[in-house]
Amino acid sequence: MSVETPIGEFFEVIYQTGLYWQFIGCAQVLAGVLLLNPRGAHLGAFLFVPIMANIFVITVSLQFSGTPFVTGMMFLAVLYLSAWDYHRIRGALTERPWNPELTVPDLRLDWMERLGFAVFAASLLAAFMILGVVAGLLTLVRFLWVGRRLVPDRGTT
Repeated sequence: MSVETPIGEFFEVIYQTGLYWQFIGCAQVLAGVLLLNPRGAHLGAFLFVPIMANIFVITVSLQFSGTPFVTGMMFLAVLYLSAWDYHRIRGALTERPWNPELTVPDLRLDWMERLGFAVFAASLLAAFMILGVVAGLLTLVRFLWVGRRLVPDRGTT
């Protein structure tokens, strides 16, 4: 984006800080790598909370079009992940002991539920494949149509 826009000016100013810009990038990469590893996923989620909060506030305050909805959903997702693993850092936040009886029971899916999930996954995959093929065909037709208009008529010279 151009530096003349508020968004471009904002990112240019942060980029000019140098070390702070690199720190932000390294923190995002570290949180992402931790999220990919099951042993460090909870730490990655907790690290992503302030990162996503900042990104959400930036997109809202600079009036990005449509982006605050996406960043808001990502912020809610990382809050959900953090709440899911709250028991792992609870000791650092409170002195009350954790009650181990409050565990999630080991529930098994019956054959109907497994079949339902399989049918849903197959129909979702089929729908995206159909949409992808239609989008590809429309794009191909559009390129052929534009290409035909760009070729000079051979009969008139």
